[in-house]
Amino acid sequence: MNKSLTANNSFNKAEIIIYSLLGALLGGAMWRARGSHGWGSEMGVITVGLLVLVFIYAVFKRRTNASFFQIVAAASACALTTPAWGTLLNQTSGYFEVSVKGDYDNVVNTFNCTPWSGVFIMLCLGFGMMPLFMFAVSRLFSDKKYSLVKYIAVVAVFFAVFYIANATVSHLILKLVQPESIKAFEWGLDYREIKGSAYSVYMKHFSDINWGKKVPFGRNYFTEITVISHAIAAAVTALFIRIGFKDKVGAKITFWGCAAFSVGITVANVFFVLKNKLGVEAHPWLDGAWSFWEFSTGFISVLLVMLLLFSINKKYPDIGFKDNLVPKLPEKVQDIILCLFVFCFGFGWVTIAPLAERLDASDVFPIIVYAVGGAAIVVLAVLMLIGKLPKVYKDEPVKIASKMIPVLFGIHMLYYHFVGYTQECPPYISIIDAVEVVMIITTILFFAGYLTIKKKELFVKK
Repeated sequence: MNKSLTANNSFNKAEIIIYSLLGALLGGAMWRARGSHGWGSEMGVITVGLLVLVFIYAVFKRRTNASFFQIVAAASACALTTPAWGTLLNQTSGYFEVSVKGDYDNVVNTFNCTPWSGVFIMLCLGFGMMPLFMFAVSRLFSDKKYSLVKYIAVVAVFFAVFYIANATVSHLILKLVQPESIKAFEWGLDYREIKGSAYSVYMKHFSDINWGKKVPFGRNYFTEITVISHAIAAAVTALFIRIGFKDKVGAKITFWGCAAFSVGITVANVFFVLKNKLGVEAHPWLDGAWSFWEFSTGFISVLLVMLLLFSINKKYPDIGFKDNLVPKLPEKVQDIILCLFVFCFGFGWVTIAPLAERLDASDVFPIIVYAVGGAAIVVLAVLMLIGKLPKVYKDEPVKIASKMIPVLFGIHMLYYHFVGYTQECPPYISIIDAVEVVMIITTILFFAGYLTIKKKELFVKK
């Protein structure tokens, strides 16, 4: 295959630095927003994935497999592989908490562990967080064509390995790396007068973390098994893509993209170490350790992903083909499916839901937002389907992605900074703490940098 570079393969060092930093600012701000009220866990990671991928479209302008369907599907994949992490973040400081409060608080509510075992768990958490999203991103850069069966195979391999690891090797790894977690869970079982070992009880309530939360330290054990299994499944999936489909690029982006999130979420955990070592009393800004961790996770992870994609983009030209994934359906049926998934869900509900959720001080405001916003989405969808408006869900996103990014990012930053939901939790702009200062500076820097390079038309294909 001819490896000569197409126009959009050529980026100078200044462009690479600027685009990577802008991506990092976007990722940091959105990951912090994801962790605040309104976005939630699943909705939050979908929103992050959506904006990050639109940004990747805007920068690289690759036509291979480029579509709004691919953007929304990739973003939705984020929600399939993102686990909980509430009990994990203090492990790098040498302990984990019981998390779920109860009458045993007066007996024990923390358990010691080695900090390096906490580092291992955090690395696993990050590595298994975004494998299917990174696989979807790789389809923009790979020169291998995939059928729908191959896509299904990748997803099936991930979840098959995940559940097998959940039942087998993950428990052995945890016993080797952090036996304290098993001891803590078995203490909780004894306290609840539940007979059986940690493993036998887990298998009886397989992956049911809601049951695990009822037992002291149960949530921690169930969560750790999940994140270790996710990491194993992500690694095997990347290997399957490389060997099974001989897709070198797909495997590289999937594996090293997972590694980027692994490094990002673990390095960012330094804020919890600082909080535990230095103390909030002496350093009040560390009261926002969780929020700083969220921001830094997105910033570092997306920065590394952007640098990875620049290295791949330089070596592989934009072929411009489309994987044949949509079954042979009547055009009207395809239109309806695309419109519902891409416009109504991907760019409709995902955008209005955070606003409604941030206004939940009463039952009235969310209902109004959902009702008015939902009605507007339905009307626009119908008008597009009958041809009265352009069918934007079928447009080439590479042509309009650079215009979409400031709009989408601006909407979410308006929600984050200016929309409050209770008197106890007013808009963040009215609480000028260290975290909000960082978010304000990030928002300003992103728009200043983005508009500057847009003005110079660096996003325009040369």
